[in-house]
Amino acid sequence: MKKLTMLAALLFGVAIMGAEAPAAANELVFDLEKAPVTKTITVQKPADEAGKVPVLQLKAFYKHSTNPGGWTQAVSYRINGKYITEKTAAGTPRLLRNKQGFTYGAKNTAVTFFKSNRWLTIYSKDGETTDPRLVKNGITDATSFSFDLSGMLPAQACEQKLAITNILLITHTKKNMPLIIRDVKIVMMPAAEVAKMLGK
Repeated sequence: MKKLTMLAALLFGVAIMGAEAPAAANELVFDLEKAPVTKTITVQKPADEAGKVPVLQLKAFYKHSTNPGGWTQAVSYRINGKYITEKTAAGTPRLLRNKQGFTYGAKNTAVTFFKSNRWLTIYSKDGETTDPRLVKNGITDATSFSFDLSGMLPAQACEQKLAITNILLITHTKKNMPLIIRDVKIVMMPAAEVAKMLGK
């Protein structure tokens, strides 16, 4: 059975490197524990193309039974041992969204998507429903992430190790609200599309 699960994962272009198998071939599940958990997967990178940028795409959310569920900055991503941080060497945002944060409440409390090598991840019952406080800020799909990987990868087509760490602990939440990671892939995106996603 373990071999069949691994084969299915490879067919989706993602080989599972951790001890636990995901719920589906294109999904990783991090049950909340008393210590941070890291899982490493292998993702295929296409060869570089002129005028295109390597972009890591995935969906991420904490499964919560109600909405709105809120958010937490508790997930980090490392590609070949290097953290995916807030900005590229050129100073442009790695997160391809037209906003790098939002405000909420009567006091307009400011929240950034990136903090201390961790990325904000929302609570959602299905991975599709976005907290209305984010929608109010024009962020309609907060579970979808596209990261500009400029300067982090070799030019040739090759396999890349992606380590995902969840630091949200069950001692904080008092119940299991697992982190779900879906549809991980690296694509070559036209530079014009990257600029458009950043609102340029």
